[in-house]
Amino acid sequence: MVGMTQKDNIIEVQNVTFTYNEAERPALHDVSLSVQRGSWTAIIGHNGSGKSTLARLLNGLLVPDDEKSKIYIDGIELTDDTVWQIRNDIGIVFQNPDNQFVGATVEDDVAFGMENRGVSRAEMQEVVQRVVADVRMTDFIKSEPARLSGGQKQRVAIAGIIAIKPKIIILDESTSMLDPEGKKDVLDLIRRVKEQNDLTVVSITHDIEEASEADDIIILNDGEIVQTGTPKEIFQQVELIDRMGLEVPFINQLIAQLRANGIDVPLAVTNESELTDYLWKLNSNM
Repeated sequence: MVGMTQKDNIIEVQNVTFTYNEAERPALHDVSLSVQRGSWTAIIGHNGSGKSTLARLLNGLLVPDDEKSKIYIDGIELTDDTVWQIRNDIGIVFQNPDNQFVGATVEDDVAFGMENRGVSRAEMQEVVQRVVADVRMTDFIKSEPARLSGGQKQRVAIAGIIAIKPKIIILDESTSMLDPEGKKDVLDLIRRVKEQNDLTVVSITHDIEEASEADDIIILNDGEIVQTGTPKEIFQQVELIDRMGLEVPFINQLIAQLRANGIDVPLAVTNESELTDYLWKLNSNM
């Protein structure tokens, strides 16, 4: 969970402030957070809340304003001297995968990160075949990435990341351009890859339904953290979510409406199957 002791955390952010050039106020102001190793943490907030800025700071693509700001990845402080080492441990899947593609074919693109790391050709070919199969894109291995569907492109982007064996995957609004089926497909893939490779996932998202399946949620608003907790803890705070300009997941809206109409749904009920079971038992006792 967020807030565990440092030895349990793979990400530690301490008092981080970042301001874009000519901006009137910081995009992030004195932000501190931690992410537990092996967890799935969702970072949510409205546009301009600082979510994507945070993702780029974690990977060293942006540099904090001052020396008071500290970022640690797997116990190593992010500095000019360690940034390339840390980038080996973090893979980012962006909103538009077209911005990530550099190879003429799927296999070329997946191999690119390994080429930069000096992996032997024999090992590279073996890894490319394996990870492309892992993301179920073997039939498209000779295809041009530009000709793929949105979901297929994200699969290739994910294959390129798992090929370099990171410890952390950051999803930066990576499902926002997909239809519901494509979104579910990519998230199911990430969950499977996460478990197979013991990865930590940080999801930057507007999608409340996606966030509801995380282990922990961090809410950012105007560059500051306003709340952290489990999905159960966060989504019971309907007024807070509404005030942040976000939408409570449908199942939580339904539970709140039932309670408002005198049906005392237990606090332990947090998802569709639990609510269905509760209502069925309630009906059978009437």
